[in-house]
Amino acid sequence: MNSSWEKCATEFDPDPDIAGIGVVTAFITASCLAIISISLYLAIASSGLNVIEVTGARPPPRFSFVESVNPIDDWVRRNVSDPFVRLLIRSRWIRAHINQLKRGLYSFVITLADTQLVTGMAILCTATIELHRKEISVYHFMTATNLAWLTSGVHILTLYAIRVETHGGLGNKPVHYQLDDRAFHKKAALTSSLGADMICRIFAMLILAALLLYCTWVTGARDWDNYDERLASCAIGMKKAGSPLSWMIASYVLLIQGYTIQCLSLWPAVSIWWTNKFKVLGSDARVLGASKNEQKRRWWRLISMPLYYAFNSEALGVLLFDGVLWFGLGVWWIQAERIYVLGAWEGMESESDIGGAMRTYHRESPLSP
Repeated sequence: MNSSWEKCATEFDPDPDIAGIGVVTAFITASCLAIISISLYLAIASSGLNVIEVTGARPPPRFSFVESVNPIDDWVRRNVSDPFVRLLIRSRWIRAHINQLKRGLYSFVITLADTQLVTGMAILCTATIELHRKEISVYHFMTATNLAWLTSGVHILTLYAIRVETHGGLGNKPVHYQLDDRAFHKKAALTSSLGADMICRIFAMLILAALLLYCTWVTGARDWDNYDERLASCAIGMKKAGSPLSWMIASYVLLIQGYTIQCLSLWPAVSIWWTNKFKVLGSDARVLGASKNEQKRRWWRLISMPLYYAFNSEALGVLLFDGVLWFGLGVWWIQAERIYVLGAWEGMESESDIGGAMRTYHRESPLSP
């Protein structure tokens, strides 16, 4: 038993606006739609097929560019994207409207992200305000944080789509080899502008990420997961320890890593500089005249290059790290918390939003029996 938590007041009132079944279902559905739509968009966008001219033909390489050699994305492109696009263009109508389909998927992803941006910021702001007013329980605060976690997953997937739409992505993009890299970086920064609306959108995403980091920090208090009925404000200033601290650190790593890589990769100069540095690091040192120190770096390359390919792979990012893993963690946290609390609180949160509101009204009405 934690004496600090035992001294805290309890908060049993249901809050369907945060933990209602309709709210939870809406956030989970939005995350599912984001994963499906971004996967379809990337399958079409990253395909090596030239569906406009000759089916099965590869588009000609651009001047002074060579293809990127990310074996993960290359394998996914050849074995998933290309067969999927071939299947789509069997229909003459889809073949004639493949570009409209791609643009429609991109617009849908952006619209979905905008909707989740508003709802995510609203639910986090509400939870934070109620936290400092001492009006929200640990369970409801944790539910709000988990719903915002799903929202952040939608935003990171959206950053993938923005990156691919603006300058062809990072994992599959051609790598530039010119002598004057500084001149090219300056040109890339000028020719690949995101636009004021997109910059504002990304800035708002980062604000939501900052709010989520703060709420996650609150959930790291010792024994946080053992006192769902207590006021969440008791955790402010409490020592971080135990499994809540471990989950807090894991969440911080995933959030910072996900947003940092995706936001920095939106600028071509940063992407190309990073890629070229690893190209030099990954070059084979077992050549005639190579120094002993250079040959000793071979083991470092064997470790670093697979990690580089994995973290910069759009396929692994969408299908595993920022897609399924992110979504799976969010759903697992929400459901595990709901199952435990619903059993302890006799299913108050399983009531419908309208039914819960009506029962609250009748209970508090002076005319009720």
